[in-house]
Formats: sequence, structure tokens, C-alpha cells
Amino acid sequence: MSFKLDDPDSLFANLVLLSNDLDGMEMLTAGLKSGFQHHLVEPDRLNEQVGDLAWALMCATEKPVRVHLVGWGRPGRITLSGNTLDAETAGEFSIFFGSNPPEELVLYGSRVADGVAGDKFCRDLANLCGGRVIASKQRVGRETDGHNYWFEGLQRDISLCFTEELLESYPYSF
Repeated sequence: MSFKLDDPDSLFANLVLLSNDLDGMEMLTAGLKSGFQHHLVEPDRLNEQVGDLAWALMCATEKPVRVHLVGWGRPGRITLSGNTLDAETAGEFSIFFGSNPPEELVLYGSRVADGVAGDKFCRDLANLCGGRVIASKQRVGRETDGHNYWFEGLQRDISLCFTEELLESYPYSF
């Protein structure tokens, strides 16, 4: 199994899947809030990893509250380690959402929810997972660089997986 679960009974309150090709990975993992468990998505193995994670979710006694996908965004899609999740591929991930779906799916990628494609993608994904999909219509990154961490329908203090210190200092965008 690709995912090694430290404590399956308490793991899934906040799960973070990180694209392995993000800039400043060490800074990102160090800047996760307490209580968030992360996994790096490997290139060309997303389907296998999602299957492994779905199995772990099915075996968990606790329902996941939030799953965070951190990767590269464009309107209507997010890419993790070269694996694209969009309207065409979303159905392939139904195994992940089927047995024990998260209440929220948070997509960290610039402009994922932007425009007609972004709106449709987020709606379709919400229907597929049976929960709320949270994504940004804008560039995601440090405010001093002209970006922000504002996601439609999200209260930052409650839901984002990164500390305020990281959000203020991380010099890259997604």
C-alpha cells in the first residue's frame, strides 16, 4: 500500500495530498497546522494511490472532514505530480469518494474555480463526492505578490491546512 497510516482511527479529520513538484516542499510540510497528515502524490501513480487511500478510508472508523489537494491550478482543473483532475477524469476518482466521502474537498491551485469551466468542475466534483468543494477563482499565493489565499465559501482560520506564518512567508504560488 502506498499510504502508510499513522493512526487510521484519527487520521482523517484533515488529510493533505501534496503534488511532489511544488516549490518549497520542505517549507510547505513544515508549515502544516497541527493535526493535518500529508502524503506526497507520486508521478503517474495517482490512480493507484487514490485506490490505496480509498481502501484506508473504508477501513477508518472516523469520517474524513476535509481532504486538501495542493497542486497546480487552472480553470476547471488541478494537477498533482503530472496527474490532472478535471471534468474528464473526475469519474476515475469515484472510488475515493464512494465509501466514506469527505465533508469538504479543498483545492489549492490558482483559478481552479474560475469561469464556466471552473464552476462546472467544482459543481461536478461536489456531486461526485457528496460534499462541498472549495476552490479559488484567483491566483493562490502570498498577498504581497498580488495573490491571495481566499477561497470561495471558506473561513480561513477554520479550514486551511497551512499556518498563518506560512501563508505570509511562502514565496511561491500554486
